[in-house]
Amino acid sequence: MPLYLCRYKGGNMELEQAIVGFCRALHAAGRSGGTEYRYSNLLRQWGRWIEQHDSSWSRATADQVEDFIEGYAQDHSKSSTSLMGTCLRSFYRWAERRQHVASSPAARLAPAQRD
Repeated sequence: MPLYLCRYKGGNMELEQAIVGFCRALHAAGRSGGTEYRYSNLLRQWGRWIEQHDSSWSRATADQVEDFIEGYAQDHSKSSTSLMGTCLRSFYRWAERRQHVASSPAARLAPAQRD
């Protein structure tokens, strides 16, 4: 069962719990274990960045998401940046539906161009 890929690996437990719930939703929707694994790793990168900026995933603002994506794009390909944006939009849509956040800070992210 692919869910083992999303178990706690240290860090912000609240985010880790959200990642596990999100991965369960991905699994229930028929997404591959590879997708669960990639998304959980991408979300951990986001979590480390947002903590370094004195916030948390559940209090993140749209401006913070955009700043993160802009910085991420400087060191990654268009495809990787697009995947990160897709991951954040999907994660925050799930979090909004589950009422973990009042609104998605990633909602206004434009889809990035792929390589």
